[in-house]
Amino acid sequence: MRALYQAGYGQQILTVLDSRDNPVFFNIQRDKMLNWQEVIQGKITQYNETLRGYFIETSKKLPVFVPTMKKFSQGETVFIQITKEARLGKEATGRIWVQDTKESIPPIGCDLSSDIVIETDVDNKTDLLLEEALNRCVLFADGAELHIERTQSCWTIDIDSGTSHLTLADINKQACIIIYQQIRLKNLSGVILIDFAGYKDFQERQDLFHSMKETFVSDNRSTLYGFTKTRLFELKRQRTTASLEDLFLMPNGKKNPHGLVPIIMRQILSSGNGKLLLKIHPSLLAVLPSNIYAYCSVETDLNVPEDYYELKGK
Repeated sequence: MRALYQAGYGQQILTVLDSRDNPVFFNIQRDKMLNWQEVIQGKITQYNETLRGYFIETSKKLPVFVPTMKKFSQGETVFIQITKEARLGKEATGRIWVQDTKESIPPIGCDLSSDIVIETDVDNKTDLLLEEALNRCVLFADGAELHIERTQSCWTIDIDSGTSHLTLADINKQACIIIYQQIRLKNLSGVILIDFAGYKDFQERQDLFHSMKETFVSDNRSTLYGFTKTRLFELKRQRTTASLEDLFLMPNGKKNPHGLVPIIMRQILSSGNGKLLLKIHPSLLAVLPSNIYAYCSVETDLNVPEDYYELKGK
């Protein structure tokens, strides 16, 4: 397992890859807010007897309240893991972070385990991994496919045996792991309905339910309800932050301009060519850095899609 780390333009991205370089986890952190599960350093300012906890001023100059029975001194430096993010003017809450509570996939800000190697020059890889993570069709099991769709009320996941030579039982067993990885990777939340491959009798459904419970045991945001009368597997996952699609795509499926800015800027800065022409839709110009003209010439065109951009040498 290894991690790719990229920072800049007001955000940090941590991508964790498995032994086959498949992305299994993303953590996108913005500089001016406290994010769920983020680990950050701070100093204890005061103890509140009524609330039974400490107010802590973090290194981002944002306050955090931590309810705890443990005793700490005023001015003491601690690490806090955020359990409720700070947004819409609300203060974040957290818990004092200690080594033995660290999860196997670490949030940005904490020490990474020794078996994870940080690569700093990963701009192109980051863009490719994000593109792959946003893909709603995932291949696995030597030809089987997992299709993810979104409706107004829920997410649906369909497993297609495709050209795989494996039995339906083996495909479904592997699908449990892929489903878990994709839900975590894409940060899906709400009601999720899963249509496993092939006909499922009672024993098969029991085996699949057991496999899903084993796979999701470390995800405390998910509640598994099992199979419905229509033989769809139902689970519900608590929403804490926006899904990957909400961050990088608009409702019509086009790329979010704010998500495109880091990609465009990385390509400009890595080109090494001072004479560049950037062709974009006018809507993109509004979210680009104000000093963009110091890096390249910009040409706007109303006839191109809102998420279109073209960068070429002059």
